Amino acid sequence: MDKHKRIKNSKLFKFLLIPTILIIAIFSWTILIGKTMQFANINKAKFSELSVNQIERQSINDETDNNETEDEKSLYDKFHDFYGDLSPDEKTFIFTKPGAALQIYECSKLEKAEALYYYDGSLYKDNGDAFRHTYWNALMVKYVGVDDAKTYADAHESGDDSQGVDKEMDLFNNEKGRKYGLEYLDLSDQEIAKKIIQHVSQGDCVQIFNDSPQGEAEYDILIESNVIGLRPQFLYEAEEINNNEIKINRLLIPEAKGITTIPDTIYEKNVTELGDYVFANNSIENLALSKNIKNIGIGTFENCTNLKSITNLNNVTHIGDYAFKNCTKLEALDDLGNLQNVGAEAFYNCSSFNIGSAMDKLKNIGNSAFENCLGLTSINLPYLNNLGERAFAGCSNLNNVNLSANTSLNIITKCAFANTAITDFIIPYGVNSIEDDAFLGTMITNFKSNANYVWQDNILIKCNVIDTDKKVAIYANPVVSEITIPDNVTILNARLFKNNKNIRTINLNQVEFIGPETFTNSSLAYINNANNIIDCDITALLDTPWYSNNASKFVILGKVLLKYFGTERIVKIPDNIHRIGRDCFDNNVPTQIILSDKIDSIGVSAFKGATDLESIIFTSDIPPVLDGDCFDDKVILYVKEARLQEYQENICFVNLTNTLKAKELTINFYDINNNFIGSRTEYYGSKFDNYIVAPVITGKDFCGWEYNGTRLNVNDMIDFYDDISLLAKYETSKYQIIIGDNGGQEVFIEYGQTLDIAIPEIEGKIFKGWFDKPIGGNLIIDARKTWVWEDQIDSNTLYPQYDLIKYNITYNFRYADVVFDLPNEFTVDNPVFNTELATPQKFGYLFVKWSYNGNSFENTKEIFKDIELVVEWEGRVITASENLSITDRVAIVDFSNASSSMKYTININSSVKMITFIGNGYMTITAKINVLNRNGAILFGLKNIDIKAPTGGAVNAIDCESSAIYLTYFGSVTIKGGNGADGSGNGVAGANGGYGIKAKEVTLMAFNSDSKVYIYGGNGGNGSSGYNGENGKDGERPPRGSIFKPIKGDDGAPGKDGSAGGNGGNGGYAIYASNNIINVARGSNYYIKGGDGGNGGNGGNGGNGGKGADDVSGDWFTGTGDPGDGGKGGNGGTNGVAGSAAQGTNVETLTTDGGINGKNGNIGHKGTGGKGGNAGIIGNNGSDGKNGEYGRDGTTSVGPVGDQVSKPVAGQHQVEDSIVDLPSAYSNEFFDMFLN
Repeated sequence: MDKHKRIKNSKLFKFLLIPTILIIAIFSWTILIGKTMQFANINKAKFSELSVNQIERQSINDETDNNETEDEKSLYDKFHDFYGDLSPDEKTFIFTKPGAALQIYECSKLEKAEALYYYDGSLYKDNGDAFRHTYWNALMVKYVGVDDAKTYADAHESGDDSQGVDKEMDLFNNEKGRKYGLEYLDLSDQEIAKKIIQHVSQGDCVQIFNDSPQGEAEYDILIESNVIGLRPQFLYEAEEINNNEIKINRLLIPEAKGITTIPDTIYEKNVTELGDYVFANNSIENLALSKNIKNIGIGTFENCTNLKSITNLNNVTHIGDYAFKNCTKLEALDDLGNLQNVGAEAFYNCSSFNIGSAMDKLKNIGNSAFENCLGLTSINLPYLNNLGERAFAGCSNLNNVNLSANTSLNIITKCAFANTAITDFIIPYGVNSIEDDAFLGTMITNFKSNANYVWQDNILIKCNVIDTDKKVAIYANPVVSEITIPDNVTILNARLFKNNKNIRTINLNQVEFIGPETFTNSSLAYINNANNIIDCDITALLDTPWYSNNASKFVILGKVLLKYFGTERIVKIPDNIHRIGRDCFDNNVPTQIILSDKIDSIGVSAFKGATDLESIIFTSDIPPVLDGDCFDDKVILYVKEARLQEYQENICFVNLTNTLKAKELTINFYDINNNFIGSRTEYYGSKFDNYIVAPVITGKDFCGWEYNGTRLNVNDMIDFYDDISLLAKYETSKYQIIIGDNGGQEVFIEYGQTLDIAIPEIEGKIFKGWFDKPIGGNLIIDARKTWVWEDQIDSNTLYPQYDLIKYNITYNFRYADVVFDLPNEFTVDNPVFNTELATPQKFGYLFVKWSYNGNSFENTKEIFKDIELVVEWEGRVITASENLSITDRVAIVDFSNASSSMKYTININSSVKMITFIGNGYMTITAKINVLNRNGAILFGLKNIDIKAPTGGAVNAIDCESSAIYLTYFGSVTIKGGNGADGSGNGVAGANGGYGIKAKEVTLMAFNSDSKVYIYGGNGGNGSSGYNGENGKDGERPPRGSIFKPIKGDDGAPGKDGSAGGNGGNGGYAIYASNNIINVARGSNYYIKGGDGGNGGNGGNGGNGGKGADDVSGDWFTGTGDPGDGGKGGNGGTNGVAGSAAQGTNVETLTTDGGINGKNGNIGHKGTGGKGGNAGIIGNNGSDGKNGEYGRDGTTSVGPVGDQVSKPVAGQHQVEDSIVDLPSAYSNEFFDMFLN
């Protein structure tokens, strides 16, 4: 609190102020600059470390020590004299900032002088006091800056004498002053003073009256935990209204807490109104209003989340918008009997609120006034005039709304009672409008109707419509599962059944319009009688079983297309659809959509979701109504050319940015045979006048162009929107003729008409028509008795003419291997004879004849139909077995399932003329084929077979010693003589190899150019090794006798000689012809190689000599004889001689490969001589026996070496004398040559 004493002569002070300030300022600065006594000795850094008490003591000591100059001491004294005792913070400031302190001192004197000038009264707690602090801080901001101003002002108020309400008032006004100082920084001191006076008079600065006659008018306000007494003028900003009434506009200290009462009067005037947001966001809990309050303003108590109760409301007639919004703890308001108006959201979200007393006089309720008042259960509104939207929405416990006596309410607004607990409702007499969703989410099952609204068949119907046949359903009973919409109801209001989980079936009857979200999120599954629907919002049926279970690509209700779910790129809207619903196409599948001519309206954004859409074709002559922006700008709109202007000028299309034009199309023209003849360009909806002249056709008259069964004549309107193809259409030409044989009768006939004329038949010929001449001439009537002549005929006589019938021949070759070109048709004039037919060939079989119908075929005479000729073959198939004797004239032995481990013996009797062996192409057959004695040659056939004679002694694969062989081979064929067996035992010679073929003479012939034969002689067997000689026995008796008659020990016996090794067998010929004749058909592929010679056996090793007997006596007297000598080693055996290789054949005129000679065996090793016996105590060891000799080489007798050519190309190593020209294998000439 200020300690200033009152200054009386304020005017005199004013005149002396400016000179005094100048003198003091000059004097002070002279001291600061020229003197350094105390302030030079005590620096600021040191000061900042001193406590306030230390500063005081330092000052006293300095004075005592006379270290401080008089001028320096006078600055502190001036502050002390002006303010009295200084606070420690003030002292610190003066000593650390003496320059700023001097400026502040001058400001203090100026503010006090101005206060005394303008406020002659007290300067303590009154307007003068408020002025002084505000003006003082404004001046300090101007001269020392806002930081130093605040630092010193706070230091000034930090003393012990500044407490309570005085301190709070001074701090408040100090802050105000600094604010104004910044605001008026450019004004003069005098101008700033006048501004401050104005703020004080307006109540912007705080003043306190302790001497008020109404001392009890001080109120306790809790600020920062301190209760201080303030007058209402200090707490509220108020204004006078309505002549002697007070309106409280705001709290002067917004953070004030603990207010419990609003005074009845301020300045002795009744407080009748609380202004806007006075207590908004305040923490008050309970409040008693002025008993005179009539009006509560906008947001007065908004967000007072701790507010529980307010009293003294009996005179309140108006509660403004948001007045108690979000007062979630407010439970009840009593004494509202005079309340007439409640503003918008006045009690919004007052979740605990319930009306404590009747509001029977309530006339106007704003939007959402009581929304979400969960504590509200019942309300009576007899005089209500206006009901705002959502007034009671979300009052989930409100179950009784009494409007039965109300005659003034006309409108029940949107969502007014949405989501309440009302089950019955009386519609007031005067209500003529119930807006959308007024009862949304309620469970009302019964309404009491008035003249404008009727409750019928569980539906609330609006009847006061212009057309009484088009009534509106605005509410439905939410607990029934099936509802039939009453007659004359044509509109179902928005959200009528939304979230209804009981409804399953709806019978629409005469309903035409269904609003947004009418059935959304309901359990609706069945819709009946929807034929009259002409508009239905897309949201009406979302999230319903009916919508979810709709499997069609077109989701249609009545005449409305609600949604398209198809995947076609080009979509044609069905003709039964009259409206395209909004947002109908929300996928990017279609590129073109064709609207039927029944479409009369299109919903907003109907095609916006089809992002790939390129064009829409309008087929209707009348432009449809567009509800808004229906298409993306890129979409081209095509219309009929004749209607383009009408569309362009239509109100719905005139402002579209889309390209709107007639659709160009190409017309392709085709003749009667679908041959393209040209094209023209036209426009959809234009006249067909750009066409091509149709071709002229004999017997036909052109009658127009046709497209898919629709005739298009010249100048018709083109009702096609895509490129089309037109087909020329004709009518048959008509003629008038005279037929002479019919008595010169005149006949009218169409071109191509049939006449009943007998046709003479000739076997093997076909009638081709009646002509006007016997030979040549003109065809008048064709074979079908149809008139084909275009003009009149010259002759009355018609002549038949014929064509030969061509009959077909097919052949059953019965698996022939080679077939030749044969005649495939014949006529009666050109028959086919059997002698013209080439003989087919089947390997292994003998051609017998051609047969027709089981008989031998001779010719086609007397045959007048298609025929099949079948080949007859001779040959019996015999399955190969281990021992087989063949007697059939023509036989085929089948080895395809033979065993590779079995050895086959085939004996061919003299009755056999042709024998064939067929293999499986991959298995080697071990077989010996014997051709028994015969007079003539035998025809051998081999197909895909590998025959190898068994191993033994010179076994031949094919043995035909008594006759010639004609060998025909097919595919890959191998013949190999048996290998000679190796010698068994010691020193035994190997057997000779067998022949591949042995016969008197041999002829080789390939069946075709791809066939090849490989013929090998058998290899000779290897000779076995000789046996080894036995070792000689050791000497048995040791030396004996005496020193006087010594006896020598026994000598070792000599070793036996090794025996000779066996000779190798000779290789066999591949072919041996005893007549020295081997022929090869020209061009046949073959390979012939003789067998290799066998290797000779090794000679046996000689035996080792025996060891001489040892002297085993240790007695000088008894062991006097010499030890025995070792025996001689045996000689090694002679080695076996190698077998000779064979030539390919014994015929020198055929070049073949010879075999390879065998190798000689190794000679036997010599035996080692026996070791002499060892001497005893006396004497020498016996002599070692001599080694035997190595065996001798056997006498080599090698056969002739064959021509060593590795697999020559067939036919390249033949001597010309061996190549013969033969008929084709298995041809008639072939069989005639070899079998006859």
